[in-house]
Amino acid sequence: MKVERETVIWSFQAHVCFGIQNFLIGYTNQLAIDEWATIGALWFVSGLTGLAAALHFVPQQGAVFFSEPLLPDTEKKGPITTTVKVLTVLGGLCVAFSQLMMKTAFGLAPSLSGPLCAVISSDVIIVSTFCHFVYHERMNLKQVAAVLAIVAGLCIMAVCSRGSSAVGGDRSQEEPLVAFGLSLLGMVSFACAVLSIRAGFMGNLAAWSGFVVRMLLLLLIGSLSFGYSVLTAGWPVADLKDWGAPALAGLMQAGGVLCVNKALQFPNTGVANAIFASNSVDVLLLNVLVFGLVPDMGSLAGMCVVVAAVAGISMIEDAAVEPEPILTPVSDRRPARMNSYGSPLDLRVSPVTPF
Repeated sequence: MKVERETVIWSFQAHVCFGIQNFLIGYTNQLAIDEWATIGALWFVSGLTGLAAALHFVPQQGAVFFSEPLLPDTEKKGPITTTVKVLTVLGGLCVAFSQLMMKTAFGLAPSLSGPLCAVISSDVIIVSTFCHFVYHERMNLKQVAAVLAIVAGLCIMAVCSRGSSAVGGDRSQEEPLVAFGLSLLGMVSFACAVLSIRAGFMGNLAAWSGFVVRMLLLLLIGSLSFGYSVLTAGWPVADLKDWGAPALAGLMQAGGVLCVNKALQFPNTGVANAIFASNSVDVLLLNVLVFGLVPDMGSLAGMCVVVAAVAGISMIEDAAVEPEPILTPVSDRRPARMNSYGSPLDLRVSPVTPF
């Protein structure tokens, strides 16, 4: 399978956006704000970006669900089926549920945020396997080896790590088993979200349309979540700067979802997912830089494996294909004159030898 250059570019951008978002989700657990208020604010900000995109595209297209041209430089478009619409909505719910599981897991075991993020990012094995057998997106041996190396690195980070250590850190109140269980739920949920994006594109859904629908859905559930928080815990008392983390996380989520929609326009789902799902490396690095949470040797070893595999998968190319011979246009072809043995006559003019 040839990896398109656009797939790698969009996937790396999604990798960065999701890495920053996941780090900020963990950070919001340190804020003295009700968790439903913070996650609601995150979803609401993401939804505002979708609303802005909807105000641009919907008047042009006449609908929220619209398609891409079937062929380049054509205006013909395919219909959007009810199945595609339902899968797109469910995919948006899966994104939200995955984030909720991540935030809850981080809150139960803050020192294990890197390994927990690695578990959630292990959806690459589900996505790659599904697309290989169902969508027939065959990867070559080098690409398969790179994907397996990423999975192995994530497993090392999740299993071998004992958590990050910081001065004064207290882990007595943490619940790592429950946290890892919630991370597994988040992993399956995010895998379903990625597959719904690919299914939407295969059903002629435009990348911007899928983005708009998912973000408008987050706008709705974000409003409901924040309203629930106000009803149960009262209006949150917090400084404006405290809302910076969930707001920025929401923007990063919107950017990541858009980049994934763009990356999955090409039949490189497994490769794309392997790149943007390795964002747990970013979480580890940001924890070191911001909070001084130094990862142990297990996390460092897994991080090195993931970084090397991601760098390798982005540079793997299929074997060069020999160019097809250039055929002479029909109008330029002349019938060959044959000799008595069935071979073409040599029509080159020989020089005249003087007597």
